[in-house]
Amino acid sequence: MILHLHTPRTTSRVARAALIALAALLPLPSCADDDGGETDPLEDVELDVCEHYEQGPIAAVTAGTDAASATATSSVHTRYDVSLPSGAGFVKVAIEAASTYSFFFSDDATVVFKDVSGAVVAPVETRTGSAWCDAIGKAYVVTLGVGTYTIEITAASGATATQFVFLDPAVEEEE
Repeated sequence: MILHLHTPRTTSRVARAALIALAALLPLPSCADDDGGETDPLEDVELDVCEHYEQGPIAAVTAGTDAASATATSSVHTRYDVSLPSGAGFVKVAIEAASTYSFFFSDDATVVFKDVSGAVVAPVETRTGSAWCDAIGKAYVVTLGVGTYTIEITAASGATATQFVFLDPAVEEEE
């Protein structure tokens, strides 16, 4: 948080000093976790993901029944409301820049990422829940190269829909 003190010329030096002292008491954001290490990149973007869950943009899609009929979901920073008519289905993402992507699902959906040849791409990290956003049920961090990937989604406990948002953390760091 950056605090800007804009004071009219008529504000006394005492009042400005009081404002500066008050600002010094405000908590400042930390770049380290409680153990003194770097912050977790997944947690750094969770508040942004929460905004997308609440405010969108939102795209409703129906998952394909197999990899060949997978529905395109290639826009980062978009909440996808995915209908899974049989409790499972396929979507695809076209990746234009090789990076590590984070996929945030609204529930405990089981997800399998596959490249164009059908080979499974294992997540580098999987997390359940979020300390920052109640809308996040499960998060997957996956390193993806340029190309199209199929995501097989199996809904949590018999559900017929899920939601997800995906982000490129490298883009987040540049903002």
